[in-house]
Amino acid sequence: MERYCRRLAQGSDAEADEIFSATALRAWRGFGSLRDHSRFGAWLAHIARREGEHISRRRRILLLREVAFLDTHAANGDDRADPPSKRPIEFLIADAHAHGHLSDAERSVMRARVNWPADDGWERASSACGLPRDACAVHWLRGLPKLRVYMLLARPETVGGRDAIRAAYERAKAAALNALSPLEAETFRHEIVERRPPLRRDGWRDALRGACAKVIRHLDWDL
Repeated sequence: MERYCRRLAQGSDAEADEIFSATALRAWRGFGSLRDHSRFGAWLAHIARREGEHISRRRRILLLREVAFLDTHAANGDDRADPPSKRPIEFLIADAHAHGHLSDAERSVMRARVNWPADDGWERASSACGLPRDACAVHWLRGLPKLRVYMLLARPETVGGRDAIRAAYERAKAAALNALSPLEAETFRHEIVERRPPLRRDGWRDALRGACAKVIRHLDWDL
């Protein structure tokens, strides 16, 4: 069963372990309902497939929330969607790179990671980008905050528009936990909400990236 779970996880050790644990728990709870014990193997495989699909879907949704992209136009059936792309995440990665917000390596790693979100070991991203796995993880962690800033600043339509961002900003300021710091709130309001020139104060860049990460958590999602 461990080998089968690994096959379902497409080689990802972390996901295979999660599928195996979920399958074992589900089987233990439901064993009393199994009438034909001769079909135990097929029954167990069915549970594993179902748990694998659930875990894979959940991981993809979590990644989309983390990267904070939502193709709202496609969801609303808007033929005037800008950009007219069926793959909005990859478009925005390419767009951010074209405008100098992402390095070549960051763009390559982020595109690979979006295509294979369940690969916790970075094996596929490493192979696709020709970089060591640790380097892929570093480029992802460097690129992700930049991509959040670019999305909220230059492509607000991907998360529902400027009104949705303003509302999320107000919720982030008033949050009971992990609320915006004074510098984060000022920097976000100055550059994202009011769209004024950068403050250029000490720590403003880190404050803006931190604010974007917090505000994104308060957007209204429909996944």
